[in-house]
Amino acid sequence: MSDPKYSRNDDDSSTDKLAGFAKCLLKSLVLISIVIGIYFLKLNYFKSDNAIGPLDMLLFILLSTMLLTILGAVDTYIFNNVILGLGIGLGVSLFNFE
Repeated sequence: MSDPKYSRNDDDSSTDKLAGFAKCLLKSLVLISIVIGIYFLKLNYFKSDNAIGPLDMLLFILLSTMLLTILGAVDTYIFNNVILGLGIGLGVSLFNFE
């Protein structure tokens, strides 16, 4: 005979599914917001018509670090993959393909 406190009914199952969906939706929202935020930081601080100043570089580094820290707090798996991608991109950019 099964113990009633260990049995799950449909209400708990649908609540768990809804909570999982909300969690996934929130993670996606944060990830997209961070990607768009870093893109706009790049557009604002690295314009082609003027030279990149040290203050612009410092602000870009600090603000993108803050955004990546938020991403690391939300989901470490995505954060690790983003950092791995940045490392691969930096390594490939160091090659001279000419």
